[in-house]
Amino acid sequence: MQIDIEGVPLLVNVFVERRKGRRVSIGHKHINIRIPQSISKAQQAEELQESIDWIRKTIQRKPDILNRFRTEDQYLDGDELRIKGQKFVLRLEESDRKTSKAKLQGDTIYMDLSDQLKGAERVRVIKRLISRVMAGHFGEAVKARVHVLNKRFFRQSIERIYLKYNSSNWGSCSSKRNINLSTRLLLAPDEVMDYVIIHELAHLIEMNHSARFWKLVADAMPDYKQHVAWLHEYGHQCDF
Repeated sequence: MQIDIEGVPLLVNVFVERRKGRRVSIGHKHINIRIPQSISKAQQAEELQESIDWIRKTIQRKPDILNRFRTEDQYLDGDELRIKGQKFVLRLEESDRKTSKAKLQGDTIYMDLSDQLKGAERVRVIKRLISRVMAGHFGEAVKARVHVLNKRFFRQSIERIYLKYNSSNWGSCSSKRNINLSTRLLLAPDEVMDYVIIHELAHLIEMNHSARFWKLVADAMPDYKQHVAWLHEYGHQCDF
């Protein structure tokens, strides 16, 4: 089945199977609802409706989830993006130019795209432009958070902090004491971003993943493993 939330279609797979209780999981391309087959048809219908209500409430609470379900042909003029709880309107224009550019004015992202861009390449360029604009918009707040966590737990010197698009990792710490964070973290929960920041700050002391390194992380964030698990399960969904 398909449900529509704020104009975004969400594909829902419903499984009736041998299990004790209901389970709902929100993936990258679809949502899975698993319902026990041992209950009556009426109870199954009730479980299904309660699951859909839960999905709607969850997305109301975490609107960034909608970004996961945008397909390649959904980058259209007038689209709305929700990032870190803020709404942004996408305004797209195409012109006879070799390069593309973007700027943020208020809550509107204006893009001037090369009319030579097609298909996947067009999507790739739009993603990078959104990332660049959002790095400029949220960059100072993210850098401030890095300094807060560093002062609270590590008290190490930091050379520079960079926020830029990176699909190969969530962050890194260089030997020059630069902290690099992926803009994709803007689509993750705040506590998950805090974990990645703490992870990279710990590398200022231990440039490895030794037992001592993980103790530094655990001392700063005792529940860090649940955020690691979140990244493993849902991290692929964090993309513009």
